[in-house]
Amino acid sequence: MFFSKKKLQVLNLIQIKKDSILHNFNYFQQKYPDKHIWPVLKSNAYGHGLAQIVSILKSQNFDYYVVDSYYEALQIWRYHRHPVLLIGPNHPDNFVHFKFKNLALTVDSIFCLKHLIKLNEKINIHLKINTGLNRQGINPKNLLKILKLIKNNPKLKLEGLCSHLADADNPQSAFTHKQENIFKDCLKKVQSFSFNPRFVHLSATAGSSRITVDNTIRLGLGLYGYGHPSLTPALSLTPALSLTSTITGSQILKKSDTVSYNRTFTAQKEGSLAIIPLGYFEGLDRRLSNLGFVKYKNKFYKIAGLVCMNLTCLDFDQTKPRLFAPVEIISPNPKDKNSLAVQARLADTIVYELLVHLSPTLRRQVI
Repeated sequence: MFFSKKKLQVLNLIQIKKDSILHNFNYFQQKYPDKHIWPVLKSNAYGHGLAQIVSILKSQNFDYYVVDSYYEALQIWRYHRHPVLLIGPNHPDNFVHFKFKNLALTVDSIFCLKHLIKLNEKINIHLKINTGLNRQGINPKNLLKILKLIKNNPKLKLEGLCSHLADADNPQSAFTHKQENIFKDCLKKVQSFSFNPRFVHLSATAGSSRITVDNTIRLGLGLYGYGHPSLTPALSLTPALSLTSTITGSQILKKSDTVSYNRTFTAQKEGSLAIIPLGYFEGLDRRLSNLGFVKYKNKFYKIAGLVCMNLTCLDFDQTKPRLFAPVEIISPNPKDKNSLAVQARLADTIVYELLVHLSPTLRRQVI
């Protein structure tokens, strides 16, 4: 045994606020009472931790967890034996290993469909239509051929019809309306074959307020308390995630001293430098070098120099850092300088990327 039974001190900690996740989930359920709301837990539950989010949601009422891969489904089933919908691609040779009892598959090609038919098993499928994102999905021109194949193989249950929006976070986009119309036409064709899919899903968080043809929402970013800046004011969402690190070292800088690789930070006067054991491996985006902020004792301090692989330096100016004191790296308050919304803007990226790059090796705790 390598460690004693005494509690180990954690230098970096992600905390997930249970009440915030439940608030966001219930908010969408109440806002859209006639629609099914499905939590999307792909990519380690958007960086929040798959096990942690399952532990929060397992008491809630919904039809499916939505994930990208069968591996993620297996992880969910370790904590909750509940149906899972796979929306990502799968190698057809792997289908023989799948357990289909609590599983539904997204079918986005005739190639995939034919391999499922060969299994001769009862399988719930959600047919994905390419309505304009041009990434995955069946060409509407080929839909009739697909429907005939399903009709001739009754073990395949056409449980869902779905697609994905390309420009949903643009409130002025006419393309979203165009995609919905294509989807409506495909739904009519499906129904003309006497199929009546129980679940019809086109929108995720961003498109939820604009789409009327569907009866199901795949709730991804909104579950965790975030939305596109143009849509967020209309949503009553609460970010659930915070990230703290620990001051493990400090330096006194003289005027003109430089900091970190490539010497991109130069001290303008004598002051203090704090060092934290968290860098771009752990998920602190390197583009925040010399731009991003952290919070220490309710004050904001800037990142000094380039973010390193496992270490980052902080310009504490005239504040003396206390060794092993906590530093907040990500704030759940959208107005803070170290919120994910602000960090995404400074790094010229999106909140999604910053979240999913939070290392799975970081300790995660539900509070």
